[in-house]
Amino acid sequence: LFDLRGKRSWEEKILQLDPAKRACICFREETKAKLAGTGLEEELTVISGPEDAERLDLENRYAVFIDIPQSLDIFDHLIKGKKLERIYLIFNQSDEHFFSTFPTREYFKWYYAFLLKRGSFDLPKYGGELARHKGWTKDTIDFMTKVFFELGFVTIENGVLSVVYHAEKRDLTDSETYREKQRLIELEQKLIYSSADELKQWLDKRMAENAGAYKV
Repeated sequence: LFDLRGKRSWEEKILQLDPAKRACICFREETKAKLAGTGLEEELTVISGPEDAERLDLENRYAVFIDIPQSLDIFDHLIKGKKLERIYLIFNQSDEHFFSTFPTREYFKWYYAFLLKRGSFDLPKYGGELARHKGWTKDTIDFMTKVFFELGFVTIENGVLSVVYHAEKRDLTDSETYREKQRLIELEQKLIYSSADELKQWLDKRMAENAGAYKV
């Protein structure tokens, strides 16, 4: 395992690897665009889902992970039952969810009570003012608004929120946006912010388990 997370000039190190051995992998199309001019963009394989991951041949190759996957399930399908000779971890990430504010349930409770009291709220006009008043970011307000919309607690028209009174009681985790944020934070904590030793132990265990589970 070669830990190049946060390292500058990692492209130079990867370009020094045997081209016949290296398999450069990313999980987002925009990553390919960002590598334009490095000499690596043309050989990048973009993995968009578990099926793509499972089909990719990594036997006895140097797997280079440029960015982070959308889920650990996709990562599992990449490495399960395969004998990788080396793993290079770059794990570039444009949006850092781990260090962004994840609203507590108290945030949601206060915001919902605020909306109930008003009945409607012009988010584009007053969202920034509300964020400053509460010491929140505008992204936090937008995130909670999207969760409420998915749960059917509010409707949105031209940016104006209207409360749906007598809406069915639902948990925050019923919102896909809420669950996705949780998954991304957990993913970043595991892949980006863990130590090299912790990550190596986790990967070794993951590959060993997968090899046993998927061996034909």
